Amino acid sequence: MDDDHSTAEPRKPRSFTHSSRYVLSVDNQRKASFQDHAQAVAEGARIAAAFPRVNVTVHDQQEGAHETVSKPLPD
Repeated sequence: MDDDHSTAEPRKPRSFTHSSRYVLSVDNQRKASFQDHAQAVAEGARIAAAFPRVNVTVHDQQEGAHETVSKPLPD
């Protein structure tokens, strides 16, 4: 029996292109990019609220800075 899977190349990780200034990362994996800081932080807060155990950060590609996004506090 011929096994076609034995000759297949291993799957390569997807490359992430981030042309926007702010990059949203979840557990050190880049997930999205934004031109606007407020949008990046809002999306990060949404993720942090839904998944409180993950580490969410926003990286500013222009300034070289990053910030941790926390779960929003209840009103």
